[in-house]
Amino acid sequence: MPLLRSQLLARRLSLLHPQRNAVHGRLYNVSSSSRFKILFMGRDEFSCLVFRELHAARVVPSQLPDPFSIVGAPPENHVVVTASFGRILTSSMLDMFAPNRRLNLHPSLLPAYRGPAPIQHAILNGDKETGVSVIEMLKWKEGIDAGSIWGTSRVPIHDGAMFPEMRDTLGYVAGRLLVSVLRDMRVGKAKAEPQASADSAPHASTISVLDSAVSFTTMSAESIVRRHRAISHQRPLITCISSEKTVQLHSPYVLDSSVSALSSVPGTATFQKSTRTLVVRCADGSVLSVPLMKQEGKALMEAKDWWNGAKGLGLVHDGELRFLDEFSHILS
Repeated sequence: MPLLRSQLLARRLSLLHPQRNAVHGRLYNVSSSSRFKILFMGRDEFSCLVFRELHAARVVPSQLPDPFSIVGAPPENHVVVTASFGRILTSSMLDMFAPNRRLNLHPSLLPAYRGPAPIQHAILNGDKETGVSVIEMLKWKEGIDAGSIWGTSRVPIHDGAMFPEMRDTLGYVAGRLLVSVLRDMRVGKAKAEPQASADSAPHASTISVLDSAVSFTTMSAESIVRRHRAISHQRPLITCISSEKTVQLHSPYVLDSSVSALSSVPGTATFQKSTRTLVVRCADGSVLSVPLMKQEGKALMEAKDWWNGAKGLGLVHDGELRFLDEFSHILS
């Protein structure tokens, strides 16, 4: 089934019959005898996958509901759900829902990786496990991604996992978890507990252009490949061939075999005929293999073609090329 493509998904839904309790905690214990009316908001592929699972467990009204308005206390069967919405809901918006009916789906095991890019940072850091959390949505002044946790599900990060793969897996798991939490809410089994302290937990800041900059003098081949797996879908990895020019590195991998002919100086590169790739010495002596390159203003090309062009520009000396750690121009 193709993903829904929309900047905003908003639909009132009614959940079907409740199932098993999958959430454990001690802060809240609430129930609702009425079927939920859910306002769902999201804006990317992750949220579409969550919405698909929610949609599969619903009864959709045959007519559009009346304009949304609240007089008096928020009804217990009104729920707002956000997933990768990318916007902070206003206090007036949140006040239309009871505090325990404001839910957010976050693709990490909170309090780890609060912030806008939790999947990317989990891969960047080489974590073996991540997950999803259903949390209470707090008002902005009370904290972002800091609400009490209604439920979590753990998901392994296998070797070689790329961001799109993890995003899709986590979206599916998050949708199933959300349905389970809502069903438990209906029968009074849902419970939430406060998050642990986030003081020592890693944060998931926005991915910037500087995150795509590869420094061969400070990064190992393995860490560069993790960077590619984590962010190349939004920012291709780049390195510098001069103080003003960058080149993109596509589909890199760690070269297991030694390259005795290659200088031990990090950042030194040469073309390897046996693999038809550009091989680059990295910080810990490891070697990165790059099969595809892209120069600024040019199309993606095989490493051999790029290497021949680099020789024509006088960048290759004695069969080697030296990449630079000079990224000030990409920030200007």
